[in-house]
Amino acid sequence: MLAETGIVTRLDCDALACYCEAWAAWRGAIAMLADDGPTYDAPGGLRKVHPAVGVARDAAKEIAVWAGHLGLTPTARQKLRVEPPGIDEGDKARFFPDRGRKTLN
Repeated sequence: MLAETGIVTRLDCDALACYCEAWAAWRGAIAMLADDGPTYDAPGGLRKVHPAVGVARDAAKEIAVWAGHLGLTPTARQKLRVEPPGIDEGDKARFFPDRGRKTLN
């Protein structure tokens, strides 16, 4: 869907991969917390925050950043000015005005 709207192109594959990695880390941490709970009993009887809490928090922040870069939130999409992929002949002349001119070397 992102490619069809022109928001994401092949040039954005690395950014999309980073978003997906952050989402996978977040999802894994959330699943672990669902099984284990947000705290655990450490040696000596101390109750501590589960390390997955921090992983989930950090991943959520990263997801939000990448989502903004990729136009995956309503606010981010409002700021984007995207034209559907593909450049017609008129656009080629606009983007490449020197095309067809002979240059002197």
